[in-house]
Amino acid sequence: MPTLHQNTERNINRKYRAGAVTGAIAAVFALALMFAPPSYAQKPDDDHIVREKITQMQQIHKLLGSLQGFFDIVITLHTVADDPEKAAILQMHQIENVYKKKGEPEKAVIVFQQVLKDTRNPAIRNVAYLKLAD
Repeated sequence: MPTLHQNTERNINRKYRAGAVTGAIAAVFALALMFAPPSYAQKPDDDHIVREKITQMQQIHKLLGSLQGFFDIVITLHTVADDPEKAAILQMHQIENVYKKKGEPEKAVIVFQQVLKDTRNPAIRNVAYLKLAD
């Protein structure tokens, strides 16, 4: 069980990573604006330029959303990797997926049965039972 110090350190690390993600997104946005073509005064016949700028901004917004999603995944995986129990459960899901893709789901059953023999951790055992029940 993590100590109070370890929990506090994890919370500080999460806040730091969240700040780093926000900073990275802001940097990408700033670069996109720096390299954007110069703005023109709008004339009645320049509507296509305005539409093009709007399209560019929509694309940048979509890219930033994708980057935020990517960084969220990285932070989540880092959090999972910090906890051996969560890491083991993630590995069990990956083992199941690999054997299903290979068309050999029966090999995953053997792995889950071995997990039940080797561990006394209730969370890991519950996942193994659930996997075997499928």
